Amino acid sequence: MGQLFRAVLLAPAADAVTGYLEPHDYDSGGKLAEHSWIGSLFVTAVEQLLTEPTRVVWAGDAAADEPGQDRNLYALTQQAPAAVPPRRVVLAAIAEPDPQRARMRTRLQPVPAPTGRYVINHDQRSYVDKDAVPADAHGERIHPLPVLTMEARTGMGAGIFREDRTSGNTALAGTWARDRITVADTIPAGYRETQFDLIEHGREQ
Repeated sequence: MGQLFRAVLLAPAADAVTGYLEPHDYDSGGKLAEHSWIGSLFVTAVEQLLTEPTRVVWAGDAAADEPGQDRNLYALTQQAPAAVPPRRVVLAAIAEPDPQRARMRTRLQPVPAPTGRYVINHDQRSYVDKDAVPADAHGERIHPLPVLTMEARTGMGAGIFREDRTSGNTALAGTWARDRITVADTIPAGYRETQFDLIEHGREQ
């Protein structure tokens, strides 16, 4: 069974959780390989929050505990408010309680809107051009944001992307976790491009 993930936003100068987004609230699967695609409703919702440099982690439920605590970031979101993108519509209320949040689940959908061509890391002064991400045989492309900012039990395995059919530089996974990220259409002067070339081959449609 693969790990589940949430997108977690951190305070500027500490690892305190300021908000999070839950994939299931956007009708997306919780595993990284289920939602980490360009055009995903869930990832689009996260992108809409990144208009200013924000520390981001794609936190896995099996990641290591935080220093000095007995829980990891995924678990610590239970004490944090859900972050909501500024442009969204309610799809439907689901008549079942969320056992972790003690509230009714609501399906949210970001209003379709451009979110920016570039995923930009302001700590490493680097960026990824989403338009340059290669597509698989079905025309689908892995979104760099979840992969670059992930913290999980182990690299690209453990039910994340199948290592035996994933090509490209898998060493990039997690190298942007907790850095200050924006998504925009312009690149700051002096920033260098990071080539994101991951492809998962043989996916069933």
